[in-house]
Amino acid sequence: MSKYFFFTATLLGLLALFIPTAWYTALPLSQAVRDFPISGILLLKTSLYLDAAFLLAIAVGYKKIMILGTEAQTPTLEKNNFHDKKQQFIIIFIVGVAAILRFYRLDTDLWLDEVVTVNFSKHTLGELLSLYEGTNHHLLNTLLVKLSMIIFGDSEWAIRLPTAILGILTVPALFFLVRRAMGFWHAIAVAAILTVSYQHIYFSQNARGYISHIFFSLISTLYLLKSLKTNNRKHWLLFAMFSFLNMASLINSVFVVFSHGLICIISIWKKKNKLPTLINSTLSFSAVALLTFNLYATIIPQLLVLVKQVYSQKSTGFDFFSFEFLTEIINGLLAGFGAIVWLGLAILLVFVIAKACNITYSLLIITFTFITSVYNHKRPYYITPIFSIWYGNSLCKFN
Repeated sequence: MSKYFFFTATLLGLLALFIPTAWYTALPLSQAVRDFPISGILLLKTSLYLDAAFLLAIAVGYKKIMILGTEAQTPTLEKNNFHDKKQQFIIIFIVGVAAILRFYRLDTDLWLDEVVTVNFSKHTLGELLSLYEGTNHHLLNTLLVKLSMIIFGDSEWAIRLPTAILGILTVPALFFLVRRAMGFWHAIAVAAILTVSYQHIYFSQNARGYISHIFFSLISTLYLLKSLKTNNRKHWLLFAMFSFLNMASLINSVFVVFSHGLICIISIWKKKNKLPTLINSTLSFSAVALLTFNLYATIIPQLLVLVKQVYSQKSTGFDFFSFEFLTEIINGLLAGFGAIVWLGLAILLVFVIAKACNITYSLLIITFTFITSVYNHKRPYYITPIFSIWYGNSLCKFN
């Protein structure tokens, strides 16, 4: 197998050495980008050289990596798999409801940012991977929109279809992640709340990259937990793949990958036999970093110039430390079903105390619900997914 790594490394090195530059020069770049100290083509060459070095290092140490990396592996069987038909029906029903809510009125008129996405998608594939014309350019979403338009046409529902599908898939993704930590009924409660979340439905019908970011954040977290538990290479490979797709969805996903890295460091630190997990995790995170660099290499100069130009304007949003910014954050967290539902939840959750294992926790939820319901009596905002795990943990006590 090491010879294949040598061969691929050699090809990437030659590609970096002889890659043509005329196509990059022909791109419609602004003068500010052309004057940037580092060109996109130089970054692309650098990324390819790094790929070659990475694969060459694997080829040289292949035998040791295979031996040491496979130590401390545990069986991949999951303890909390469910085979009960009733449980299967419940989760299928919830996902079905999520699909109905996210497909309902998917064909309404596009709004400004969605129109911008459609305009981006009209570029050729090479231009999409090489140009960064605005902060609304969420790369993976734009590629999926382009593919959907090729297959189904340029109708509104076709443009939003990729986001709607990923929005539906986010519900079972959250279910499996929460089930791993809390159990079946906790996961069902959380998934049910996300299913009817106003914000999640809204963004699932919005041809932008935010839902794919949420989906791949959840699924990559799930496989990180599996990888740290089993140290299975298949799990590490899937974690790397989903993390890369997360980075392709939204550049801000770098914070998710960074947090995963911190979790990984802490988990490895607590292990007695650290080396096997350290080797596999290093390979996975290195692959994510290199693939992301490959993807955004030609875009980085454009991104830095654009961000400096756009976000220096006050019209782009509130100052980070302003009272207005804090107010908008609070309003967003309170947005959702309305005061009646909040009051209903407050009354319903009172009965949780009788069966709750953690009375203090339930009292905290009830108090929060009551205060919010009173507040919403005057201002009818909506509940958001940020509270879904809180409510799910309390509601599951009825089981």
